[in-house]
Amino acid sequence: MATGEFGAPPGYVDLHENQTEVIYWTIIPVAVVGTGSVVLRFMARSMANGPGLCIDDVFIFLALVFTWVTAICCFLSIQYGAGRHLWTVSKDDFTMIWRILYAYVMIYATAVSCTKFSIVLFYRRIFSFTYGFWLGAFLAVSYWVVILVVINTGCRPFSYFFEQYTNPTAEGTCIDLGLFYYANAIWAMLVDVVILLMPLPTIWSLQLPTQKRAAVTVIFLLGAFVVGASIARIVTLKHFLSAKDLTWEIGAVFIWSCVEPFVGIVSACLPTFAPLMRRVSPSLKRRFSLLWDSWGSTFGAGTTSRSRAQSGSARRQKWGARGYVETVEGDVESGDAIGLTTRIRAGSARSGSACGSASASAGSKAEDDAWRCEEHAITVNKEVTWGEVRR
Repeated sequence: MATGEFGAPPGYVDLHENQTEVIYWTIIPVAVVGTGSVVLRFMARSMANGPGLCIDDVFIFLALVFTWVTAICCFLSIQYGAGRHLWTVSKDDFTMIWRILYAYVMIYATAVSCTKFSIVLFYRRIFSFTYGFWLGAFLAVSYWVVILVVINTGCRPFSYFFEQYTNPTAEGTCIDLGLFYYANAIWAMLVDVVILLMPLPTIWSLQLPTQKRAAVTVIFLLGAFVVGASIARIVTLKHFLSAKDLTWEIGAVFIWSCVEPFVGIVSACLPTFAPLMRRVSPSLKRRFSLLWDSWGSTFGAGTTSRSRAQSGSARRQKWGARGYVETVEGDVESGDAIGLTTRIRAGSARSGSACGSASASAGSKAEDDAWRCEEHAITVNKEVTWGEVRR
């Protein structure tokens, strides 16, 4: 068996095998799905009657850009031996893989931090909580800062980061890079878990039936897919750190380090699809009626935190010819924020509806349309009786 610059392989190793196709055919489909989710998010924004693109949309776009750069780094590393056995790789190529890895760590940290910050900003716009927002923002930003500082100061001199494995004459010191990568992955996963659980107390305090609150919870917990991807990445890192065939094992590390941020982007975009879901066929609506109603009622119409801050607790009351009184707190917009709207109807109120009853005649259609609830608003149904005393 031929001996390369790293010597002869231990035992029998098929030096002709590689992971090139696996890397390409794993990353590209996930990248397409991640990109498509951002496109759908922007389409949903254009369909809503809200303020258009918000700051959380900007950060998710930045996350997509940086995540695509991680994919490019992964594809570039293949040209230098990533996914091949160590004993077929030259020392120069091995050094180049480590240079790519150095850049990759910083780009990856930027990508996932943008995604986390986008999610936190989305929560802020929907739920208007303050302490949770600052906690999530601190976790996302501190993760990014610590990773960038450590990767750039962990080795002295800096060149020792690339040369320690290939240059016998290189002198320097490094922190335990294996422990750094491992701790980085675990920390990122824990931040994902904290951000994932952050809105649940607020959701369960909403004035919704238990089934609908559970359905809304399921929508938010779809983000658990990124936690699963993080766990898979941690497992591959564990194998990588204990392996002798580093260039072979780094192939799986690159795969999951690309898949995870794309999955995170998809998870961050899912709760914003409500305006798109309103366009689905009636049969699909009926089939998933509970999830549909819960999604629509939570993300269908409402006030953003900004509009609530501007409008305060403005109240409007309207009396209709058919005996309705409408009290609206704040400015109600169509979008994905939560709005609390109270409709009170007197007379023969139909059970289970807080809106005006549908009219069969064309003449009263405009009146019904004028007084019906905003589509999918969170409503409180109250039945009252009043009388009139003439003096």
